Amino acid sequence: MASRCYALIFPQSWSRRARLRPSCSAVGDAEYIIASDASALISRTQNVVYLKDGELVHLTAKGFSITTLEQEDVSPVVDKITWAIKDSDRGDYAHFMEKEIFEQPTALENSMRGRFSEDGSTANFGGLNLTASELRQIDRFMFCACGTAWHACLVTEHLIERFARLPVEVDYASEFRYRNSPLDRNTLFFVLSQSGETIDTLAALREAKRKGYRVLAINNVVGSTIAREADGGIYQHVGPEIGVASTKAFTSQLLLGAMLALYIARLRDMSFSDGVLYVNALKGAPALVRDALKQAAHIKGIAKRFAHHTDFLFLGRLSLFPLALEGALKLKEISYIHAEGYRPPR
Repeated sequence: MASRCYALIFPQSWSRRARLRPSCSAVGDAEYIIASDASALISRTQNVVYLKDGELVHLTAKGFSITTLEQEDVSPVVDKITWAIKDSDRGDYAHFMEKEIFEQPTALENSMRGRFSEDGSTANFGGLNLTASELRQIDRFMFCACGTAWHACLVTEHLIERFARLPVEVDYASEFRYRNSPLDRNTLFFVLSQSGETIDTLAALREAKRKGYRVLAINNVVGSTIAREADGGIYQHVGPEIGVASTKAFTSQLLLGAMLALYIARLRDMSFSDGVLYVNALKGAPALVRDALKQAAHIKGIAKRFAHHTDFLFLGRLSLFPLALEGALKLKEISYIHAEGYRPPR
């Protein structure tokens, strides 16, 4: 497809509020495709124009233009989709969730690539837009997310408090803007969303910024609304996640949360030698996941053994409790069997 083909991406928040249905229009000798997600368009073009809330696109035989609702002209910014069509193809797997489960080792490698210091003692994040001195002034962290991403935040809370010795609060993004939470002046916000379009998480981001706080994001989709509106952040680089239930994006969020805890801890009182041990452990994670995936046939046998049960409890304590919640969520999402994450008594 010629380079004149552009994809015009409506914000997902528009789709939810206005119940828009993606449509496709061919105009003159150029083609313009309107959709709510870039993954639907990769077979046609890699040139994408992301529309913001409150923007309108005008299609004519000569091209397109963008204005605001107040009729102010907007210069379109053309972004490039960085992943290939094969990344959104199911391949030889039975379904996309299975494919994305087996992509986890590679996804973890992509998430950490180039993000460790040369001396191997800490993590590096170029997109935080905060200096080490500014980060050292932070007294408290606030994480907001929904669903699976919220579980990743809960694990990150344990890691930051354990290794960096700083207080962390995790809130449901859908609750944050309705509460009057007392927040310290030197609080740094993080929002997590694989798509970067989760409407409640976006609302939490905007509420935090409205109150004058700096907000950083961890998300996977380059050019998403949350990525554009955040003050900085970390891209996951795990490729498109098409399956309904999050897999590789969740483990990537866990990894990046652990790397963030390391980065903050090394800015404070974690020693060089402890940092090296921490980095080596993180670098070994993809190999451990590959070993676990070799047990797929055995795990399938276990699933068949217990498939007739109607209730499941997932047990975990401390940083493993959020994983118990996530395990229960996955079972409910995929099998529609009742399951609960549970923190066992002592």
